[in-house]
Amino acid sequence: LDKVCSLGGYTFNYIDAPEKGRVPGVIAQEVQKVLPEAVYETQQGTLAVRYDNTIALLLEAIKELKQQVDELKGN
Repeated sequence: LDKVCSLGGYTFNYIDAPEKGRVPGVIAQEVQKVLPEAVYETQQGTLAVRYDNTIALLLEAIKELKQQVDELKGN
C-alpha cells in the first residue's frame, strides 16, 4: 500500500503525439523507484511504463485495504 501511495496520478499530453490529447497516467521515474520492472527505456531514450506490469501491485494494495477495512469493522 505504501508503494501505491507513493505514486501520483496525472494527466498529460504526449509531446510527440499531441493528437492524443490529454491522457491519464503515472510518471515513469516515480514508478521506477517502487516497481522498476514496470519501467522501460524507449528507442528515443525516454522512460515509459508497462501498465500491465503494475496490476499485481495494485491488487495487493486493494487486498491490504480490504484487510484494514475488515479489521475496523470487527470482521
